[in-house]
Order: sequence, then C-alpha cells, then structure tokens
Amino acid sequence: MAAYYMQKEFDLPQDVLQGLAANCQYLRSQHEDWFEPYPPEPAQPELMNQLMEGLLPNLTNLSTSGHGVTLAVLGLKALRDRPDLLTPSIVRGLLKLMEDAAVEHKLARYYEIDDYTKLDRSEITLSEIPPYRNASDLASRALSELDHVLPDQHVEEKYYFFAGELEHGITHAHALIELERLGYAQLAKLGQSNHRLQMKLNRLKPQALAKQGVQAPKEASVMDSAYWSKRYEDPHAIKVPYAALALLQYVPPEQREGMERDVCKLLSLMK
Repeated sequence: MAAYYMQKEFDLPQDVLQGLAANCQYLRSQHEDWFEPYPPEPAQPELMNQLMEGLLPNLTNLSTSGHGVTLAVLGLKALRDRPDLLTPSIVRGLLKLMEDAAVEHKLARYYEIDDYTKLDRSEITLSEIPPYRNASDLASRALSELDHVLPDQHVEEKYYFFAGELEHGITHAHALIELERLGYAQLAKLGQSNHRLQMKLNRLKPQALAKQGVQAPKEASVMDSAYWSKRYEDPHAIKVPYAALALLQYVPPEQREGMERDVCKLLSLMK
C-alpha cells in the first residue's frame, strides 16, 4: 500500500516506478500465501466504526514503535478510497493487525531501558519536546531527528535498532499527519504525545558512540536510481521513502534539501 500511494501521490521518475514495482513483486514472491483473495463479501459501511475503535489502543499507548498507527492508517486510507473493500473479512484482519501491534514484543527496545512499557508516564517530562503546533511542525521536528543516525548494532551484548527506531519516528509522524488530513484531528492529537515520547526514547544512545554517525553525499536524493535498482528484504525500504516524501512537503522549502539528505542516511542502511 505504501508503494501504491507513493506512485499515486508523487510524480516519480520511471526508474523509481520500476524499482517500486520490482520490490513489490519480490516481497510478494516471499509470501504468496498472504495474497490469496478473500471470498466475495458485500461491503458493510458501518464496520468503519469498529476500525476507529480498534485504533484507539494504539493511539493511547506507545507500542511497537507506533506500528499500530502506521499500518492502521494505511489500511484506513485504502478503505476510504475503496469502500467496496470494507468487508467483514478485511476489517477482521485489519483489527487483528492493530491488536497485535498494540502488544509489545521487544520490551528492551530503547537503550538502557529493560521494559519501556513499565515507564511511569506521570514521571516522564517531555519539556524538551514541546507539543506539536501543526503538521508542518511535526514533520520538521521528526525529520530533524535524523541529523545523527547510528547503525543498528550490539551494545554490551544487547542489540539495538538505533536507525530502525528513527525510521519508525518518520513513519509514525506521517501516519498522524495523514490521520488528521483524513478528518480525524482529535484522534491524531491524541497520538501525538506518544510520538513525542518516542522521540525522547529514540535519543537514548551510548555516549561512547556519540562520534559515530552515518553520512550521506551532499547530492543524495530519495529518487536516487542506485537505491531503486536494488531488491530489499526489509519492507521499510518502501515505507520510509514514502513517509519521508510526504513529510518533506510540509517543511519550509529552505530546509528540504538538508532533511532529504538526512533521510538518505537511513536509506543507505536498508537491506
């Protein structure tokens, strides 16, 4: 779906379109059983209410790096465009996806925190990450977190997704902006405090790695032909460029080149 909306919403060069299609075909070939069609069912518009209720647990708690919001909003967006697909089987599957995403599977996700789900939110200050004023502010601040990108790596025998968590900060921010754009401003606002907490936790890094960091060429671009000529095992290789292109539309023009270059730090690590 990220690939579909990326080509729908942006004027992509032919080589990027070809790369998107080739990567979708490759990812699908790894899981052909996921793409077996559902039996025909009539659409039930009232099921949209169930989807919105299922989204709430992911908006009120930070879990799995915001995946529940990111994936649910993509599904919501698709079903708004294709109400004929608002069928019991599809809604049931999307609700299960949201339910699974609301339950954490990696408790030691952030550096030096053994179980971040047990953090006392009343004792956590987010003063260094003030509330977002609007979509432009959210987009700019999410992208600005990419000024220092560390590769995923072991630290003291524990493996941390330092770059991976930054990726999720981008996709989560995009989902919240899309949720507001789709007309769910109050729900989007509800999820913003989780994103702010995510930004705070993403900044937790060992001091010994402070001088490490991924660099990107000055002319780096999300549309780089070399990037799109490769095949990726990680679907974030599509989700992150799509989310980043969307966020870049909201930032001041004079900041876009530098922020796009920072996005390319993440893309250089995709596998």
